Amino acid sequence: MTNDGLRMTNKIVGHGFSLEVATIEMLIRTVERESLMAQLKELKKNLLEIIAVSLKEHGFKKSDQVFHKKTDVGKLFFHLAFINHKDDFDVIADLAIRFDKLEDLIHEGVTSLSEKEKKETASLGVEIGNLTEGRQKRWTVMQESDIKPVAAEIIKKFRTVALPFYDKF
Repeated sequence: MTNDGLRMTNKIVGHGFSLEVATIEMLIRTVERESLMAQLKELKKNLLEIIAVSLKEHGFKKSDQVFHKKTDVGKLFFHLAFINHKDDFDVIADLAIRFDKLEDLIHEGVTSLSEKEKKETASLGVEIGNLTEGRQKRWTVMQESDIKPVAAEIIKKFRTVALPFYDKF
């Protein structure tokens, strides 16, 4: 077989165009990756919605990945962060408290933050695993069947760790 014959086996030719097989494989991987990313995005959305229902019972409102509650002295935050991997994602949870008077003092004369940004800073916060286990706590989500158990664990941590933390301060 000649080199030209070998090259022809690596191309799809027809109707006035040719595509390298490697190009087609790359396109397929891109489409598969975009599909997986869309699925993971939907899983994150579902997880946040389930958690939002439970935290609403405690007066927390959802805003993107942050749940917040106004208090007499400031605001309480429960935040979820997503760490993306090739085929799944991890979730970490952190909690924070804002003391309005303290934050107003800190931001006095600060021009690097907008007024809106100044209203969203926290005075005290911690990642939930560092508080309870001395190391970061992650929950992994790979598929739809992971959502309910992960949500249940995060909600349990909210009730057993975050709420007492908020009460303490």
